[in-house]
Amino acid sequence: MNVLLALATVTLLQCHEAALKNYPLVKQAGLIEKTEEYSVDNAYRGYYPQVTVTAQATYQSAVTEVPIKIPQFQFEALSLDQYRAQVEITQTIWDGNAMGSQSDQARAQAQIARKQLDVELYRLKERVNQLFFGIQMVDEQYEQIRLLRADLQAALTSVSAAVSAGAAQKRDQYLLEAELLNLDQRETKLRAAAVSYAAVLARLTGIDLDTSTTYMLEGGSALQDNIERPELRLFAAQAGFVDARTDAITARYLPKFSAFFNGGYGRPGLDMLLNEFQPYYITGVRMVWSLTDLWASSNERDLLDVNHAEIGVQRETFLFNTGLTMTQQKADLAVYDELLSTDAQIIDKRSVVSAIAREQLANGTITAHDYLRDMNALDIARRERTLHAIQRQMTIEAYRITTGH
Repeated sequence: MNVLLALATVTLLQCHEAALKNYPLVKQAGLIEKTEEYSVDNAYRGYYPQVTVTAQATYQSAVTEVPIKIPQFQFEALSLDQYRAQVEITQTIWDGNAMGSQSDQARAQAQIARKQLDVELYRLKERVNQLFFGIQMVDEQYEQIRLLRADLQAALTSVSAAVSAGAAQKRDQYLLEAELLNLDQRETKLRAAAVSYAAVLARLTGIDLDTSTTYMLEGGSALQDNIERPELRLFAAQAGFVDARTDAITARYLPKFSAFFNGGYGRPGLDMLLNEFQPYYITGVRMVWSLTDLWASSNERDLLDVNHAEIGVQRETFLFNTGLTMTQQKADLAVYDELLSTDAQIIDKRSVVSAIAREQLANGTITAHDYLRDMNALDIARRERTLHAIQRQMTIEAYRITTGH
């Protein structure tokens, strides 16, 4: 596990980078490289000399005979049983770039695999964001509880003194003590959530996280509207593979030239009039041209054109849907900006009301129930502001993921 030990502070960018290095699927990158290397090497092995060994023994019902008789010469009839063993060595001179196009296809396939891996790993960012902002939400709620506890504790001190002086009812003291116990329960739940979020994030990133770790956001750059997603590079790789297949079709219907050497031993040899075992050899240059491919390739090219068009449609659809998501996220940002503006005003007014209520509680002009109603309203306003602030930041980071920045 890729562990960054004892980090007092961790940023969202660090979590993204660590998750990409720690995720088991990243090991596939090395396998893709090896597959490409072997495939390209196998393609170019076609340029090595090709060696073929054959042997045969046959029995024939008839053999070639000389139809004339010459007194001075006697031709021995060929045997009906014949034997031959030979080796042929072929060296490619020019193959119409067939092996080159085969290696290009191997590279293009490896590029597709790499880009598919990039797409899969890119999705990790969304999971990291959910955990990271979940922890930030818990931290902010802890801070709200601290503020509320301080207010309630101050009010309880005043009420306890008033109860001792006979100026307040014991009931008010119990209400405040019960509310403090409610805060203890909220803290217990938050603590469990924080431990859970941190444990999952630590497992995902390989970073050693504990309760003392501080989670911070970097000062992000301005939002950009151009799309640089890994899916676009995947579409480009798929189109490149189609181009490589097109080149392979062209190479297939071109003539192939090779040099060959054929050496053997058998009865008869090349001299068909000599009925005995003898060595022989043939060497030369050979051309092979499959004319069938000239008219068979037309449909294949048309099919590849369709494949190109399909990739174009998929790319266009992806950009369209991504644009819709960007529009929605921008609208959400505008809403959160407006909500945060009014949140600040609401908290200011609720704070004034709560301060007055605490004085009234101390003077005995209102009950603890009335005071708690105002304090709970302030607590809700603070929580709403925290929620909106974190949702706004989550939307900003989601927008960056959507655009690929």
